[in-house]
Amino acid sequence: MEEQQFISSSYMLRPSLLMHAEEIMQREDFSPGTIYALSGLVFQRVPISPKRSPVFHQLLLIAVLPSESQPVKSLQNNLEALLSHYEVSVEKEEQGEEHRVWLSSRELHNFGQITCVPFPRSELQHGKSSILTLLLNLDHLATLIFSIPDWRLLWTSDPRFLASFEPGSQVPAPFQPFSLYPPSYTHDVSFWMEPDTFDELDFHEAVRVATWGAVRDIQLVDRFRHPHMGHASLCYRLAYQSPDRALSRTRVLELQNQLRTLLPLRLNITLR
Repeated sequence: MEEQQFISSSYMLRPSLLMHAEEIMQREDFSPGTIYALSGLVFQRVPISPKRSPVFHQLLLIAVLPSESQPVKSLQNNLEALLSHYEVSVEKEEQGEEHRVWLSSRELHNFGQITCVPFPRSELQHGKSSILTLLLNLDHLATLIFSIPDWRLLWTSDPRFLASFEPGSQVPAPFQPFSLYPPSYTHDVSFWMEPDTFDELDFHEAVRVATWGAVRDIQLVDRFRHPHMGHASLCYRLAYQSPDRALSRTRVLELQNQLRTLLPLRLNITLR
């Protein structure tokens, strides 16, 4: 996971709950052998995609456990058993006494991470101990378990979706799409930009803001670099499709026009 923090004059977006690990370990009630859990929202800069979300719910587990119990191997085996039906792969990495395990699916690389390092205060105890942490993208895990094709559905207020996850109901069945053929529209946007200052992730963020999350996917279809003037022309193809409602052609045109109005204001570009 990218460990970047995004700071403005009034707020900071955390990229990982791991930044709270030291705070947890300094609590008065923190004791070896007990697993502490923390969950909350984290943020990341990612391109628009039905598989990767800019904000998601993350789970952090942290504990100090005896090294001889092989906590990484035990946790890894349990997770592999639980996720064996969802084509989750495991990648191991060892650097000295630090052990790391990455969990990946076909749709998302490294959506989970297990880390184990020596506990620095082990000399005060009998035997060696290790600090074990688990980070898990809960939103992606939900899309795997319930076969949800688009992460945007996890943020919908549509009662048809929410009814499948009401408290007290039985284990939900795999998600059934509301429509097998939801309307989809494609529109292109082309502009001149300066290669040294253009940030593609800023462009994706502007698309999210202008279209209210109605764009499912973006592809770069053409790029031209002027041989003498230095600036370049880009053409992106936007796929408009909502996961929980039918978009009309008129509404999509309104969103596309909003995007064309916003882009020159937020980015150093000239529309074509």
